[in-house]
Amino acid sequence: MYQGKRVVGVELMGGKGTRLWPWVEEGLRSKATYELAGMPLAYFNAKLAEKAEIPYLIAAVEFNKKEIKDRLDFDGFNFKRKPQFVAPRRKFFKKNEVATFRGTADAVLQCQGLQAVEQSDYVVVLPCDHLTNIDLPEFIDKAIFNAEHYGAVITTAAMEKETSEIAKNFGNPKGDENGMVTEWIEKPLQPISNLAGLGIYAGPTKEVMRAITEGGFDFGGDVLKYLKDRGQLYVHTFPAGKYYWNDIGKPSLLLKAGIDLIDGIEGIEVPFRKIESLDTQYGGRIKNCLVQDNGQPPIYGAVTDCVLGKRVVVDKGTKVGCSIVGENVNLKNSENHGREVIIRRSIIGENSIVSDTDLFTVGLGVNSTLHKCHVARGKGIRMHPYVNKTEETISTHVFRERELRELEDWQ
Repeated sequence: MYQGKRVVGVELMGGKGTRLWPWVEEGLRSKATYELAGMPLAYFNAKLAEKAEIPYLIAAVEFNKKEIKDRLDFDGFNFKRKPQFVAPRRKFFKKNEVATFRGTADAVLQCQGLQAVEQSDYVVVLPCDHLTNIDLPEFIDKAIFNAEHYGAVITTAAMEKETSEIAKNFGNPKGDENGMVTEWIEKPLQPISNLAGLGIYAGPTKEVMRAITEGGFDFGGDVLKYLKDRGQLYVHTFPAGKYYWNDIGKPSLLLKAGIDLIDGIEGIEVPFRKIESLDTQYGGRIKNCLVQDNGQPPIYGAVTDCVLGKRVVVDKGTKVGCSIVGENVNLKNSENHGREVIIRRSIIGENSIVSDTDLFTVGLGVNSTLHKCHVARGKGIRMHPYVNKTEETISTHVFRERELRELEDWQ
């Protein structure tokens, strides 16, 4: 496979993931370990690497290092050995400097010296928070071809998207008939093509490390532009109609990923089981959902198009739709005297209690409690972890400036 070339994978897990607050926060939970339909986000691309028969995977971690190592054991994967965790290394810094990853590319650079890297011919770089089913062997073979025939140092994966979706969101390459990137703009206001960079890169290991050393510490902002100017950056495009890709960078995309997994994505499997339609023994109804419980979850109300974690309780008279609900969540309706409670387009964190509340596009963090709260529709409010609000009407004025700035992420 891969023409006898030795390939090593590096999965980037070093980011803070602040846009996925409150479910991701430094000191609490990493985006790499956030579970979607029963699988940590980092496992999706680790599975992609495993299917591509990449023998070694390195996990570059920085924030929440202990939490990541404790939660990601990679049991059941068929790598030649378990993925190696690499944190920022002092050998790359002067005595008075703080060891850190200075960018996405620097996280790869600091993998130098590891046996799996030093013995590899090619390196493939994967993000930890993207959900995709692209043909990774095809991409690696193309990177090898581009390197051997055109002198490419990095081949970047891309997918066709609407320019309105690319604007301000993704790297934007423009290539010639051979795939050589002639223009590259990172998160452009005005896209130059209909291609969105997927944040997946591959190239000959030594040349990639040299390009990072000379070009800069971030892939999108530095290295790719450096190689583009030298004619050593190439792009391989995957058609959007054939493949799936979701950069889970903000809550609306996290919610979309959950709904898409319910509908099914070819080549991506999750441990949750699908329930097409079920009248529960508790008098409730489940329709088109992914659930974690092996038996019937205690659903007394109605749940449609949802991802339900373990031990979720939905009370009678409560309707939940198009939402992701974590473990040990109790959606109560005990004091509403028959009035329906409706929860839609929401992401509810683990160990939350929601009582007598209508929720629309709302996010609740870990250990949140709500009681007798009405949340205005369409405001996209996110609750900070450990928030406890009783007998209150929730509106945007009660939230900090940071949260107000992020409301648009729900749109």
